[in-house]
Amino acid sequence: MKENIEEVTNEIFMTLPHAFYNFIKGFRNREHEHGLSEPQARILLILKDFKKMNMTEITRHLAMEKSTFSRIAFQLEEMGLIQRERDRDDRRQVFLSLTEDGEELVKELEKKAMEFVQEKLKKLSIEDIYEMNRALKVLSKTMEKID
Repeated sequence: MKENIEEVTNEIFMTLPHAFYNFIKGFRNREHEHGLSEPQARILLILKDFKKMNMTEITRHLAMEKSTFSRIAFQLEEMGLIQRERDRDDRRQVFLSLTEDGEELVKELEKKAMEFVQEKLKKLSIEDIYEMNRALKVLSKTMEKID
């Protein structure tokens, strides 16, 4: 049994990034249409979901180094897409949120993402689409257990 667990662990280790990469590789080019890098787009999408987050929470959520994140956040702020706000009670805490321009851009990114996903899914049968959806739900629930 131990060898099987190690074998399955290796398969999971190799399969997850490969599947993720294959699914999104075409979408990366669409982010660049807006002058965004992939990490910039990820930060904007996180802020859309959480509305307002402190910088530490975002770096943890994205598994990104603080120095890398700070540089990217500065770029997004310079582009007018995010804004910083210091906590009134603890001035060391800095919260980020989307500006109106940032919100508009995220809406456009999400629309493009939906079009991209629909385009990809057209290549599959309806049965394959439902199976993929079911598998992703199982994966998500499983990942919550080990998080």
